[in-house]
Amino acid sequence: MKVIFKNAFMISLATTLFISCSNENESVSTDATQTSTVLRKLTTDYNTFENKSSIEKLSKDYENLEKIILDIQVPAIHHIKQRGVDISNTEELIVFYENCKECDNEYRDALVPLLRKLSQTEDTEVINVLVDYANNIDRLNLDETTSRNLDFIVHSMIVGANNSLLNNNGYENLPITIGDDNQYVTFGFWDCFRKTGGKAIGRGIATGMITGCVGGAIAGGTAGTVTVPVLGTAVGVVGGCIFGGAGGAVTGAVTGAIWAAVDCI
Repeated sequence: MKVIFKNAFMISLATTLFISCSNENESVSTDATQTSTVLRKLTTDYNTFENKSSIEKLSKDYENLEKIILDIQVPAIHHIKQRGVDISNTEELIVFYENCKECDNEYRDALVPLLRKLSQTEDTEVINVLVDYANNIDRLNLDETTSRNLDFIVHSMIVGANNSLLNNNGYENLPITIGDDNQYVTFGFWDCFRKTGGKAIGRGIATGMITGCVGGAIAGGTAGTVTVPVLGTAVGVVGGCIFGGAGGAVTGAVTGAIWAAVDCI
């Protein structure tokens, strides 16, 4: 019986990270081209059918989820460690994000309460918390584009959580392969990992989103654009945070967080 061992997510401890901070200082620029870029970053609507479909595909694409972890989330780990934040402490990460002065205030202030609640939510209630939040986004008094982008981020969280709960059955089989006799097989790291549980999905989403957001923001601020596997290219710091945060939320949901994996390595 051939066993395919997807070890891509062993590096998922990258999903315990930090802030949606980085070089998000979108101050006035005297350069007309730079000013135009800033305006595009602030008015781009990423909540499209195409992007939502891409998130669905991404949640089942182990190879590209690994790329997001390695290329976007791992650099964010180094960034947070340099600031003395304990990457294994979810609340400390959220507080760091909460106090980030360089972050986009609207997204940060809207997401912090959700991230904190998710970090304390049992796996079986994560979907309910996310759906309830999504249904009340219009009450946050945000502009239309910000509201829609926030909806896209939350949609990504729901997709990741749903995929984790349905496909992994609460970590009963993570990952699984079906042999000729139709029997599920688990082994090694994953056999250990599946025995974790509790609040791993909610915490994974929270820290994964923060990690992806800051990694995407750093890339977007440095290069002007950031390319996230499957999703595509986003513009600038805010766009990088949105795409990176959406991708990170999926990796966090699917893999769980560091406290669910570190003892198995």
